[in-house]
Amino acid sequence: MNKKLYFFLISSWIIISRILDVYYTYQFTPDLSKEANPIVSIFGISSWSILTFIITVVVIYVIYTFYLVIFKPFDLLPNEKGYSYSNIIAYLFLGVKESWLSVFYKFPKSYKRMKYYLGHILPVSFAYVGLITTIMWLLINNTESFYTEYYRLKYVLVIILLPIVSFIFVWTYLMYKKYLNKLRIN
Repeated sequence: MNKKLYFFLISSWIIISRILDVYYTYQFTPDLSKEANPIVSIFGISSWSILTFIITVVVIYVIYTFYLVIFKPFDLLPNEKGYSYSNIIAYLFLGVKESWLSVFYKFPKSYKRMKYYLGHILPVSFAYVGLITTIMWLLINNTESFYTEYYRLKYVLVIILLPIVSFIFVWTYLMYKKYLNKLRIN
């Protein structure tokens, strides 16, 4: 697919799905008392203007990092031999040879590396979350009691987080395969 079209379609979907989510959330809980978004439920933001501002800034950042990945590529892979899959998981994020567990307690020293790493992960994650929240709102608004009887935050979190974590593992594995192919060519 054409890079420009791909960028336009994914970015548009992210924006549209976030707008729909904000709109339907406002219809459902104007005072945010029933909102499950971690910005509200964990951090205690109770103002629509602050919430909307935060969501807007995050969406702009996600699209910016996506733009970088698509139009200004940066190679996240090492050029040296001897990296295991575990090392590649860490290297993609940190830029150094470490165990994959280090991604849970270390940060990249390079902001550029973090932007490009997030540029691979966040757009797919946001597009997927947009799909799930849109389906969720369609079910809430168009079924009498079927969906709301079974709706539980823990189920929604599993439906959202499990595929995103799976995507990250698949992406890192594909990057590991790319690393191995890169070594064969050089």
